[in-house]
Amino acid sequence: MLVRLLIAISDPRLAERLANAPTSANLLAERADRTASLADYRDRFDPDLILIDSTWVGGPAQLRRLLPNLRRADKSRAQPEIVYLATHESPDDRAALIAAGCTTVVDAAAGDGTVEAALNSLVDRHRDQAEQLRDTTNPLEQFELGDFVSHSPTMARFMKIAHRVAKSTSSVLILGETGVGKEKLANAIHLAGDRRERPFTVVNCGAIPESLMESELFGHEKGSFTGAHRAHRGFFEMGHGGTVFLDEIGEMPPHLQVKLLRVLQERHVQRVGSEAPIDVDVRLIAATNRDLKSEMDAGRFRTDLFYRLSVVTLTIPPLRERREDIPLLVDGYLRRYRTELRATAVRVSDLAMKALQGYDWPGNVREVMNVIERAVLLCDGEELRVADLPEEIASGHVPKDVKPLIEKAAAPLAALDANWFEQPLRKAKRAWAEAFERTYLDAVLRLTHGRIDKTSSRAGIDPRSLYAKMRRLGLRKEDYKRGRGSNATKRDGDGAD
Repeated sequence: MLVRLLIAISDPRLAERLANAPTSANLLAERADRTASLADYRDRFDPDLILIDSTWVGGPAQLRRLLPNLRRADKSRAQPEIVYLATHESPDDRAALIAAGCTTVVDAAAGDGTVEAALNSLVDRHRDQAEQLRDTTNPLEQFELGDFVSHSPTMARFMKIAHRVAKSTSSVLILGETGVGKEKLANAIHLAGDRRERPFTVVNCGAIPESLMESELFGHEKGSFTGAHRAHRGFFEMGHGGTVFLDEIGEMPPHLQVKLLRVLQERHVQRVGSEAPIDVDVRLIAATNRDLKSEMDAGRFRTDLFYRLSVVTLTIPPLRERREDIPLLVDGYLRRYRTELRATAVRVSDLAMKALQGYDWPGNVREVMNVIERAVLLCDGEELRVADLPEEIASGHVPKDVKPLIEKAAAPLAALDANWFEQPLRKAKRAWAEAFERTYLDAVLRLTHGRIDKTSSRAGIDPRSLYAKMRRLGLRKEDYKRGRGSNATKRDGDGAD
């Protein structure tokens, strides 16, 4: 970010020299004059560092009284550093100033080099503190390009391009449906580049009211509009030296597209209410789920801005086009939420995984996260099952190759006496219950190919009880082995072993 320095010293030669210090690439300096108070400058210029000499304020006692008025009302932001250039002050004066909130006291007689060195040190320290405070108050999950694990050839080609793009400073346009991970990719590109130690500033253009977007992006001066009680830094100033990610760029109104284009071309911003440009150094990554070609044809998105943004265009394929990645994602999020939620689920059943792979995932990776988190919460055992999945996924969970088995297994129900309703309730109920129990176990045995451990786990009964039921119903595990044709038929007196 740019560090803003307010210089309130009486020596014009030194003031000019400090305003053009070697740190000027990351420093925005303003020289105060006597026409306004330092409190006014605090509201108008919003300084991070204030350099004051004894002549300007009239001595250490006057500075101690002034210090409370120089602090920001916004406690979430780092407070200005106050540097006092002292002449003939005693050790007691120095101690009193430090106790009152002055950051440091520099002896003016030590020479300009000492003053510049102290200033450079404070610029670096304040920038680091501000970025640490930003990361603490607005934590951002960190992603790396290596996190994008995939078995998809399409995704492999995509990630190869992303790795090359990360090493450059060119603007990038990321396209893709909602939930495919556009912000995650932008963050990973930032962390893989040379700006990884600098800010990654996320701006959701669709979440900012149009009336506030210009101010939020480019900043405003005090008094530039009703309610502008102090100066405000925009996202581009805050992101100086790093990467600015403009999510949902397609939501930006046309008049701000012009201003953004100027920022990209001229590398400076102009605050609302100001005529002075502020140089900024940012890498821009933009993203949208809209079809920008159609938006340009309709006149809602500027063609020149599109080509300026899309030096490199990355289109993330939707999940339905790379279904081979679904098990990887499911297993990864299962491990994550099992730990976070302290849940019991440790695996996904084969049928549940088939259901997950058969679903089209309109919400893409974000929907996978939500579904697995919900399923882990609902699961009451070690295996996540179809019953733990949302209805829209569970309802289509039976794969095509399994449906004929289910239909065949249901035959005993269809073969019941058509006049069952003329029988006494108890007798009809018993007949239906036995037919259903056999149909159910027959179907599960077909799906597990006669594996007693898997069948008992699915059915929620212990293996001994399962064997007893199979004997009673004339079901033999051997008839369900792979390659045996699963021709289970009732055999009076046959065992299940």
